[in-house]
Amino acid sequence: MTQHKKNAMTQAMSKTLCNVSMSCRYVGISRTTHMRWMNSDKEYKRVIKTIKDIVLDLAEAALMKRIANG
Repeated sequence: MTQHKKNAMTQAMSKTLCNVSMSCRYVGISRTTHMRWMNSDKEYKRVIKTIKDIVLDLAEAALMKRIANG
């Protein structure tokens, strides 16, 4: 069950652009649970960090495009 929730959380983080509160509500877990997983599960933490890095890259690219277009 826990692994299923972790998988659902990683999918939710992708869909919500890493909005933790919204992702937790969608999956039905608390922020405390998410943080506990981040602190105790290295693979979960790695996957979440990868998702955050991708979201940040997308945001930076959009910002740079807007800057270039004035």
